[in-house]
Amino acid sequence: MMVQNPSDLTFVVDSMLGKVAKWLRILGYDTVFTRLTAPSQLARWTGQGRLIVTRGRRWQPGERVILLTADRLEVQMRQLIAHLDLKFDRNRVLTRCPRCNTALQPISRLEVETRVPDAVLTRGYLFRHCPNCGRIYWPGTHSQRILNRLNRFWTDPIQESN
Repeated sequence: MMVQNPSDLTFVVDSMLGKVAKWLRILGYDTVFTRLTAPSQLARWTGQGRLIVTRGRRWQPGERVILLTADRLEVQMRQLIAHLDLKFDRNRVLTRCPRCNTALQPISRLEVETRVPDAVLTRGYLFRHCPNCGRIYWPGTHSQRILNRLNRFWTDPIQESN
């Protein structure tokens, strides 16, 4: 199913799928994380053009509601990627705050020098920050681990068993 240009996709992820919400944000997608309890919520969110991602069997899958059946994160992400035919876009990765969903903004070394470890400052990283929650991000060693995990979402075969 392809409902719109993948770069324009926005999501609402049900509260039972917190890790999926986090990884969609890491992938650069605007992703609201909330508890879905009433049909009026679905109507409001889909009316805003968002796709609903849930494991709640009470919600009927449809054009804008995606029901994930797997238990494990890797399989859930592969189901979602296959369902939407998402392509990996390296330029989008780590452009949103994984905690609060805000688009990250560049910030100078001078502005972060009292907020990051000295060893990080000496490496010459380009820093970004979340203007909402104040967290600072830089491409440290964890970035490669993140990219490796993202790569597995696309390269591992989708398995039916959980």
